[in-house]
Amino acid sequence: MSTELKKQEEQVPAQATTNYRRPYYRVDGGKDAYTVEVFMPGVSKDDYNVSLHRDELAVEGRKVIPLPTGAKWLHREISPEGYKLRLQLNVDVDPEAIKAKTDNGILTITLPVAKEARPRLIKIS
Repeated sequence: MSTELKKQEEQVPAQATTNYRRPYYRVDGGKDAYTVEVFMPGVSKDDYNVSLHRDELAVEGRKVIPLPTGAKWLHREISPEGYKLRLQLNVDVDPEAIKAKTDNGILTITLPVAKEARPRLIKIS
C-alpha cells in the first residue's frame, strides 16, 4: 500500500511557483458609488483580471518582464510576480455598471451602488 502512494506522489508534475503580493489599495465612497484604487506598478493593461462573485471583488495583475530575443538572464533581482487582492463588499453594487481603467500602474475600479441599496428619503403623510 505504501508503495502505491509513493508512485502516485512521484507522478505528480512539478508546478512553477509564482510569487504573489497584496497590492496597496485605497477605497473612497459616497452614496452613489465606491471607487477602489489598486496600486500595481509594472502591470500592463492586458495583464489585469477583475471579477465580482457575489460580494467578493477579486483583482489580479501579472507583471511581465520581457527578455530581448536571443538573450538570457545572467542575474536577476527583479522577478516577474503577480498581485492578488480580494475585498469583501458590504454593500450591494450594480455588476453591469462596474467600470475599470488603468493609468501608470494604478487600476481604478468604480463600483456603482445598486439602486435598491441607496438611501432614500421617506415622506411622512
